[in-house]
Amino acid sequence: MSPQVIGFFLMVLAALFGGSVPAVSKIVLEVFPPITTLFLRVLITTIIFALIVGFRRERYQIATFRDLARVSLLLVVNTACAIFALRFIPSALVPILYATSPLMTLLIQKYENPQHSMTTRQLSGIGLGFVGVLVAISGSTINIALSPNTWIGVGLILLGSFCFSLYGIRSKSIQKRYSPTHITLSMTILATLVTAPFALFDLATHHYLARIELRHILALFATGAIGTVAFYMCYQYAIKHTNAQTASMLTYIQPPFAVALSVLLVGESITPIFIIGSVLAIAGASRATKK
Repeated sequence: MSPQVIGFFLMVLAALFGGSVPAVSKIVLEVFPPITTLFLRVLITTIIFALIVGFRRERYQIATFRDLARVSLLLVVNTACAIFALRFIPSALVPILYATSPLMTLLIQKYENPQHSMTTRQLSGIGLGFVGVLVAISGSTINIALSPNTWIGVGLILLGSFCFSLYGIRSKSIQKRYSPTHITLSMTILATLVTAPFALFDLATHHYLARIELRHILALFATGAIGTVAFYMCYQYAIKHTNAQTASMLTYIQPPFAVALSVLLVGESITPIFIIGSVLAIAGASRATKK
């Protein structure tokens, strides 16, 4: 099996896992505020990754955390932007806006290396996928009022998309020295440390137990185990088997999964035009990953 096929398969898995985050996060946000939601999510993720590292008997040192801190900060900002944006926009819109990631990745690479080039097939795949996303947006029944709050949410997601794109580019180089587990564990440790003071104060001053239900607990664990651990592991290995530009195409595949889960879990709706756009987006991603 070629690296491109393996990479595309990992992209699909990452899109499926990452697509679950907006909908399940909406459920968690019914009880907890964004900063506490983010803290609980990354705390769960850190525990899971620590167990994985311990089970594999891998060495993880303070020097490792220090070396990966800058790259980790990009993911912390990305994750925080996505969580806070859900206060202002529908969950189904989040992965659609993240579909700007392949274009941002291309622009960043061009800026850093003017000699960077892509094949005609890859460029046409990016174009086809982006058209598919635009079609999906036009066919969505999401009612979005162009209010200041809406633009706050859109701005946060675009900032998160930029950080996610830059993270993918930086990950390719550091994978020569660190494993995907170490790279992602560093991010979750940093996110836990940054959010802990605010979240612990919030938990100490509010009584959430009276409102929490089983579905909130399950959604919270899903954001950590599936939406973070499984997603970033697949994404890191997709980068390893392909490259940052190709792996970023998973953001074209993610909207169908995210919207389907939004329909099932939080009652948001779609149209046939959205489905057509999603098919075009997936076709573009598939084309762009072929050599």
